[in-house]
Formats: sequence, C-alpha cells, structure tokens
Amino acid sequence: MNYLRRFIKKPFPFFYSYILGIFFLKLRNYHKAKMYLMNALKVKQHKDPDIIFWLGIINYYQRKFDKAESLFKHAISINPGRGFYFYWLGEVYLQKGNFEDAIIKFKKALEFKTFPQGALSKIAFCFKELNRLDDALVYYDKALKFNSNSPDILNNKGICLLKSGKVNQAIECFKEALKILPGDSNILKNLGYAFIKNSNFSDALGVFMNLFRYNNRDISVVNNIGYCLINLSKFKEALDFIERGLCIEPNNKDLLINKITCLYKSGRYEDALRILVETTKTTEKDYYINLIGLCLEKLGKFNDALIFYNKAINLNPKNPYYLINAGSCLIKLNRLKDALNFFDKALEIDPLNLLIYQYKGYCLEHLNQTEEALICYNKAIGLEAKEANL
Repeated sequence: MNYLRRFIKKPFPFFYSYILGIFFLKLRNYHKAKMYLMNALKVKQHKDPDIIFWLGIINYYQRKFDKAESLFKHAISINPGRGFYFYWLGEVYLQKGNFEDAIIKFKKALEFKTFPQGALSKIAFCFKELNRLDDALVYYDKALKFNSNSPDILNNKGICLLKSGKVNQAIECFKEALKILPGDSNILKNLGYAFIKNSNFSDALGVFMNLFRYNNRDISVVNNIGYCLINLSKFKEALDFIERGLCIEPNNKDLLINKITCLYKSGRYEDALRILVETTKTTEKDYYINLIGLCLEKLGKFNDALIFYNKAINLNPKNPYYLINAGSCLIKLNRLKDALNFFDKALEIDPLNLLIYQYKGYCLEHLNQTEEALICYNKAIGLEAKEANL
C-alpha cells in the first residue's frame, strides 16, 4: 500500500488512483474508495464510464439509490455496450420497488450475457412481486438450467408455486432446496407453511417443532406450532405454546387470534369472549367483532350475536362469511325471510359458495318454496362435486 502511495503523491496518476479506489471499495471503505476514484475521474476529465460505474456501486452499497441510478445512467450514456451497467441499474430499480423497469434492465443485461443466472432469477423475483406468477416460474426454470443446485432459486420457485396454489410442487421444491442447504430456517418455514396450506398439520407441526428446538423465541414458529395443534384438536398443548409466545410479545395479533380460536374451538366461549371484549376496547377490527358474535351465538344469545354480526358487516361489507353468520343466526331466531336477504347479498360477493346455497335452500324449504329450494340444493351438490374433483 505504501509502495502504491509513493506513485500517486504528485500528481495522482490515473492507474494507481483507480486501483486504490477499487481496493478500498472491496474493503468497504467507501469514503476512501470514492476519494481515489474521484481523483482518477478528474484525470479522465469526468468521461470514464467504468469509474462512473464504480462510483454508482459505492452509492448503491451506501443505499443512495437515486444517486446510484443517476451514475449508472450516465455510464450507459457514455458506453451503452456494457451489460453490467444495465444489470446494476436493474438492481437499483429492484431496490426502489420499480419492478417493471428492473425487468427491462435485467433483460438488457441478458442480451450481453451478463450474469445470466443472476439476471434470470432477478427477473423472476420481479415478476413474483408483480404477482405475475406464471412469468416468474418461467424465469426461475431458466435460472435453474444454469444452476440446478441453487437453494435460493429453488426456495423462491417454491414460494411462487405456493402462491399459485401448486402446493405439492412447492413442497417438492422446498425439499430439494433443503437437500442442498439442510436446516435453513427460511426454507424450513416455507415447507411448514406449504404443509399447512395442504392441511397436513402433522408434518407441518414436525417442521415447526424442529425449528423451535433451535430457536424457542421465534414468534412465528411458536405461533405456527399453536395453529397446527389447534387444527389437530390438541387444545391444551396449543394454548401452552400460544401463552409462551404471548409472554414474549403480549400484543401479538396472530397469537391473540390463535388463543381466541383455541378457546372457541375447545368450547370455552366465555373465556374467548372475555379476551375479545378486552381486545376491542383498543381496536375495533371487523374480525374480532365477528368472533364476538360467534361466541355469543354459541352461548345461545342470538339477538346479541346478531348485533355484532351487523357491526362486522358495516365495517367490512365485502366479507361473505359475516353475512352468512348473520343469516344462520336469523335462522335460529326463525326469521327466515330476513335470513334470505343476507344469503342473497352473500351470493353477490361469492356466487360459488356451496354453504350459502345450503342455507338458502333450507330457508326456502321451510318457507314452502320447494322448487326454489331444490334449485339451491342442486347447486350446492354440484359445487360440492366440483370441489371433490379438484
């Protein structure tokens, strides 16, 4: 280093300033890197695209994305024949959430065969963020042709498949990724989520319990263990884990919902109701209001339950299940015509919900509208058969 500095005291020759700039950049000493690169740029009369590019890289790593964008564009304007200029401009757009422009720049980088695996996986990621999942999967597959053993690409492809509803394929992707990177917590979590999506709560529980052994303070892990145990009807064990999580984060929304759900499903309606009433003192969320209605209905307080269902509907009129709950409560109050109004509104939102047709059919049958009731029952049977085939 001292040997190099002797050459650059007076004046600052371009080569040594440039080399020192890159040297300090690799050491992440951005202040010195910028100083030496700026000296090199002065020698080149501010027209060297490579130095401008490296200054852009420094700003990128300092998270000064607007400045980095300006510098990369300047480098491209001087020399549009460098693929890595476009690649890093794509990275800037990705960091700024400008996914459309990022895709354009990464594709431009591919024309120069610059970082093909990286560019392909970045394009796939951008498509995933834009919810263009089919396009994302195409590019993840292209990236895997360059490196079929990349756990990151396999994991991201699995996430895409999971979002696309292709749960079994997602599970296989996560398993392949874990063969390459065993014990990775992010991949294991995604595998657990996929098992939950498939209603395979036993396998999901096994995954999350494995994660819990390594980190028993990870709230998402503790919460998912509780959720799996609830769905396996192991309510006491579920409540133990949920309480453990609440000791760490007393106001965690997901844990509170799981605690209420656990109490509700285990028949402890009054305990669930007490927590809900306390919760709604600070936040009047439609989800909690609806749960109060469900608890009151289970306690046989139908008129009170109906008040809360209507309140939930006013807060979120597009949720068909709030309308279904109000309708089913009205059936118990023998107000069948009023119930029909709620089921008709629910069908406007969710016309393929077989539960609504079953309830509507029941109301029509007991109002002696037999033909209309049969139409509803047949519709429900058709939808049930379609779901079974799927």
